[in-house]
Amino acid sequence: MSVQELTEENFDAAVNRPGANVVVDFYANWCAPCQMMSPVVEDLAQYLADRYRVCKVDIDASAALAGRYHVQSVPTTIIFQDGSEAARLVGLQNKDTILAQIV
Repeated sequence: MSVQELTEENFDAAVNRPGANVVVDFYANWCAPCQMMSPVVEDLAQYLADRYRVCKVDIDASAALAGRYHVQSVPTTIIFQDGSEAARLVGLQNKDTILAQIV
């Protein structure tokens, strides 16, 4: 499964609903750590394909979403379980660190 790009228009339908298990990478194109994390996010999408949807939100294109979730630094990874925020990681992360947050 590939990483899905979320926007203000499709975010709630994908994330904020019962039964939704989603890993969301908030990023910016100009952010070097975000670019370094991109392969990790792609790998997660493949690894978690049967359990979680893996998505990305461009904070410049979807500034309202970044504000709504109080994203002040990128990359920020938020794990949603059953439609609610379950964990948050700020900064460049590796696959194992993110997986450790998934119950």
